[in-house]
Amino acid sequence: KSLPNELSALLAWPMLEQMPRLLSQVDRNMHSPTYGCACRNHWHYRTEDIANSPMQELVLSLALAWKLDIPDNPYYRSPLMLDWIEAMLDFTMRIQRPNGSFDAVYRGQDSYAATAFVTFYISETVLQLERHLSSGIRNDTKDMLNRAAQWLSRTEEALAGNQVAGAAAAFMNLAALDPGLGCEEELDRLLKRLEAMQSPEGWFPEYGGADIGYASLTHSYLALIAKRTNDKRATAMSLKCADFLQHFLHRDGTTGGVYGSRNTEYFIPLGAVLQARKSEAAARMVKQLEHHLDVGRHVLITRCLDDRY
Repeated sequence: KSLPNELSALLAWPMLEQMPRLLSQVDRNMHSPTYGCACRNHWHYRTEDIANSPMQELVLSLALAWKLDIPDNPYYRSPLMLDWIEAMLDFTMRIQRPNGSFDAVYRGQDSYAATAFVTFYISETVLQLERHLSSGIRNDTKDMLNRAAQWLSRTEEALAGNQVAGAAAAFMNLAALDPGLGCEEELDRLLKRLEAMQSPEGWFPEYGGADIGYASLTHSYLALIAKRTNDKRATAMSLKCADFLQHFLHRDGTTGGVYGSRNTEYFIPLGAVLQARKSEAAARMVKQLEHHLDVGRHVLITRCLDDRY
């Protein structure tokens, strides 16, 4: 709501245009045993033995579209969309491992990345829609998130900065949902871990080096933590990361590529948008985003994302 109306619309419409494709990933048949599953390769094509849990993260996209009050948004306050959101939350609960973790590629994987990100995106969905969700779904989802948090607190990740940042953002949300569970202490621990990981140049390691797409994701998590908690460490790390990222948005509307450690070519804009008023680097990135969105090039935001992202 703090964004200028023009920028809000520019950022919103590329997302809304993707909604039919995103919805096609979800099993929306209420009579199906996999109702609410967002892994089409599992519930429809049967080419994956298990439901890839990170696919459930798209529930947040549905939630944000549901509450976005702008002209011509067909998803705004849709009762059917809210039913699908609750079905996705319910299915996510059903695929959680007994130890609290989530699998992505194979059963018994106990994936740190999947658990961190699913916990963040599900908790963010609950925060965004809490008073609109049924009490049963809301309470059961919180129980699921608490079990995931307990597993994350016992587990370490050393190779991918974005995963640690995602876990930190998850604990920030859990502290807001259930104060007093000790999530603030875990957030503090993970921010210290990220401080130790950050390069003097501003990037965070992604399996051995800097990657632009994942750096923009880490930047966004840290900027969100900084905005909601006023944590000085998150602010300093995110501003330093913005200074690094500004050099890799290309003039043709693309970013990243083969020179990154993970070859990503997408850009997550949240961090830049949140910090545009306090960082010249972030403001420069937002200006470039505005230019390319204004002329109809969505390359930086949507066209280079795999389905699972």
